[in-house]
Amino acid sequence: MILAWFSVKGAHMVAELADTMTISEAARYSAMTPNGLRYWIERGEVETIRTPLGRVVVRESFESFLRNRAQEADTAIASR
Repeated sequence: MILAWFSVKGAHMVAELADTMTISEAARYSAMTPNGLRYWIERGEVETIRTPLGRVVVRESFESFLRNRAQEADTAIASR
């Protein structure tokens, strides 16, 4: 479980980020480079959360992105 400490308008909070992973972890999981993943993040294809320690990838969004990319690849291959 990943915990993130936030300070919002003077109020301190701790949020559980169990369903997230770092950009490096997500990149390794998908055999993608971190910069390649950042490209898709910047395009809005993968959701991230900004924390005081940096951005983390929302696991559900990332897994949906991977499924969609796999389906697109399958469709492209099948149409040849």
